[in-house]
Amino acid sequence: MTSRRSQSTKTLLRAAWRIDPPSRFLDYKDFLRSMQREVEAKAGARYPFHQLSQDLGFGSQNAVYIIIHGYRKMNAEQVEQVVAALGLTGSERRYFLRLVAYTDCAESERRAHFDALAAERGKTLDDDHDKLLLRFFGEWHHAAVFEMIGLAEFRSDPTWIAERFYPRITPEQVKKSLDLLESLGLVRFDDTAQRHVKLQKSVGTGDQVRGMAIVGYHLQMLELSQAALSSVAAEEREIGALTLAVSEDVARRLREDVRLFRKYAVYLSEQCDNPDRIMQINLQLFPVVRSAT
Repeated sequence: MTSRRSQSTKTLLRAAWRIDPPSRFLDYKDFLRSMQREVEAKAGARYPFHQLSQDLGFGSQNAVYIIIHGYRKMNAEQVEQVVAALGLTGSERRYFLRLVAYTDCAESERRAHFDALAAERGKTLDDDHDKLLLRFFGEWHHAAVFEMIGLAEFRSDPTWIAERFYPRITPEQVKKSLDLLESLGLVRFDDTAQRHVKLQKSVGTGDQVRGMAIVGYHLQMLELSQAALSSVAAEEREIGALTLAVSEDVARRLREDVRLFRKYAVYLSEQCDNPDRIMQINLQLFPVVRSAT
């Protein structure tokens, strides 16, 4: 009975990743959890960790439980066992290998691993628009160029645009940004005004790239925040940090207040009649100590 059940779950497991492939995830532990849920849904029965461990070639212990709950990282041999057990192939196999490296890397290496992961994600996308969106959110200055086009004094001159940036970007980067914005249908060149004009007020992420786009964008904004401490004059910036002891009720209130402030900032921007600069607002609220309960 155990042998037949194992064979059945192994078959379901090899089919599960095609329903929820690795490229939809930004943490391989979440991917493994998804595989467990998919098999349980198809089998109509519990799929315990020890069985999943056995089906992945880890033996009959709870190796997967230990990995999923962050007590231990997967080693190189286990990574190859997962690839073989699931039958991962092509771009999804390459993405999974990148995903493991990104999930378990040191913080100092995170951006480099993320960029490699995002490049691999682009190869799994079928929709050209989604690929363009991933490019848009992959480099911070695309959004800044898009917002600059709304300024009254804007000129479609790559050199003029590049000189307004800090940290500095090159005219060639500006040209690529303008081309990308046109390809996305966000802007067009107006022959009468002899400058680019906006066709949309804002940029939304597609469903296929949302998670990766958001993470990549925020990684870049964190780097820009660090740079601003020394590159932007104190009177032109407002950067602060607080470490607070709060209850869950207050934590929930703070999260909501941060969301409300973001909406308020957008409202102020939309009500501004004569914008003459582009500002970046980064808000982060996260726990640094686990709750005892």
